[in-house]
Amino acid sequence: MNQLENSKEETYLEKFLKIDSKPFPISDSVDYYSQTSPDQIKLHYVEHPNQGDLKGVLFVFLGYGAYIDFYGNHFSQFASQGFRVFGLDREGFGKSGGERGVFGVDPLQDQIDFVDFIVEQNNLQDTKKYIFGVSLGALLSARMVQLRPQYFDGIIHIVPYYRNHDSIEVSGFKRFLLKSICFFNGYGVIARKSRTPEFDEFQSYLIEQDIDSVVLIRYKQVEYGLKIQDDFQREILKFTHIPLFVAKAEGDWVVSNEEIDRVYELNTNPSKQLVNYRGAIHAMMQQDGYYQQIVKDSLEWLQRINE
Repeated sequence: MNQLENSKEETYLEKFLKIDSKPFPISDSVDYYSQTSPDQIKLHYVEHPNQGDLKGVLFVFLGYGAYIDFYGNHFSQFASQGFRVFGLDREGFGKSGGERGVFGVDPLQDQIDFVDFIVEQNNLQDTKKYIFGVSLGALLSARMVQLRPQYFDGIIHIVPYYRNHDSIEVSGFKRFLLKSICFFNGYGVIARKSRTPEFDEFQSYLIEQDIDSVVLIRYKQVEYGLKIQDDFQREILKFTHIPLFVAKAEGDWVVSNEEIDRVYELNTNPSKQLVNYRGAIHAMMQQDGYYQQIVKDSLEWLQRINE
């Protein structure tokens, strides 16, 4: 098991600012609209064409609040090894249309529809299909695998949102209270919880300076995530067959690493791999020094199972 030691010399914000963020080479080549919204909501999507022979198509679904244009450099390495990469901004996030910071009608169905659109538009029906999911994007992609058990050929999960961290678990009376709040004020913003001065500095920068990021979370979005978690657990045995790469952050306080371990142990595919990144936080895809190692490890795994 590979592990990456965390450097204490740089803050979270300094690691974030060191990233050479570049957009994908192709974006919105054809106008694409949400199929679930009653309105004409245009969704922003990107592509990184493969170099050399096509080995497979990789669909990228990010975590809550992230935007796809930030990750062009991250996924150029997959493209350089023959994987054609497509990514999507959710409705209300990044450069997609909709009310800022508000989910569309059905983010899960939006991801499914996007895959179908890309496959049909580019005649990729017979091409191997993989998913790279981060946090919420990982949870939603896990449901996609459960709904289409034989459709995808492998899945990469980075800090997957299978279950909340114990410190923010919502169960019992808290779950009932959340439902009540959602009934009256579902789009209300949840008060931001202070973690450490170092992390607060990083998050404050995203709120104040990174206009494409969304940090604040609404009650209704938490309820939606919990519902998808429930659905995922209910059909967990439909997720045990898929080739699975999982990356977890040792210092994660957003998702449950214990649940990640449990889901990983249930998986019976001999190609599965779990990597624990020492000292990493949930946002390690936005941390210089970490994201490079994640890309390296997951790409090497993808190349192995693609052979």
